Amino acid sequence: MTVEQVLADSNPEDAGQDLQQLGKLAVPLWQYEVSEIPIQQQHLITEFYYYGVESNNTIFSDPPLSNRLPKGNNNPSFVPTGEPHKVMLFRVEVGVPLFAFNGMRELESAYLDPNKVFKHLHRNWTNLANLIPPEDDGGALRWFALALAPDPYKLVVNQSKKYFVSTEQAKRLEGGVLPLGSDRKSAFKAFKSNLPLVKEISDKVERITHQDQEKAKSTLQNYINHLNQVLKDGKVDAQIQEQVEMEIQEIEAYLEDLDVII
Repeated sequence: MTVEQVLADSNPEDAGQDLQQLGKLAVPLWQYEVSEIPIQQQHLITEFYYYGVESNNTIFSDPPLSNRLPKGNNNPSFVPTGEPHKVMLFRVEVGVPLFAFNGMRELESAYLDPNKVFKHLHRNWTNLANLIPPEDDGGALRWFALALAPDPYKLVVNQSKKYFVSTEQAKRLEGGVLPLGSDRKSAFKAFKSNLPLVKEISDKVERITHQDQEKAKSTLQNYINHLNQVLKDGKVDAQIQEQVEMEIQEIEAYLEDLDVII
């Protein structure tokens, strides 16, 4: 019996589960983070499904299997292979920006490492746009990093392995704090996706800084030293190490903006 005959003789629900499994196995070789793609661009990603079947006269073209066949935004295409004992699926995703692929930020960090030497192939390489565009998130990482600093900041705190932020949005919640996430990365993602919250925290940080600028400078420099020591001692999980390093850079840039010389 051919594969199609076996599926045709099966219970439609069972056959549908087998086909869904085929869809799960047919994943692109390059994985990407949807969260890295701006919401207004996510609709540009289009999926195409190409099935390799025995002939054009396939049972997948008609109900009930046509309704259970994994497919993208459009109807799947069928390509005759002459193979009666195989059903193949070639899945294509179009429109995924390069900066969303896993590992791109790690490559950027390695590229920016001053201890590594690179030779550019194009003489006008400095005129090329950055592969990873700047985020239009109100400078969320800077304000998140500063909000994590100790008193007099301490607007984002880590309690019982959960991150919370003190915000006007949490007036009706117990303690006046809003939960952000169970780890640093998820907390930051929740923070940057809430632009009114980013604006509120940025205003609070600026007020705290300018109430006693010398104290703020000292607090932030001590916090930077603490984070660097924690990184040096290997006490930071590898999954959030890059974020912590970027937070340090943002705080240092903030101090430079205050014309600080330490």
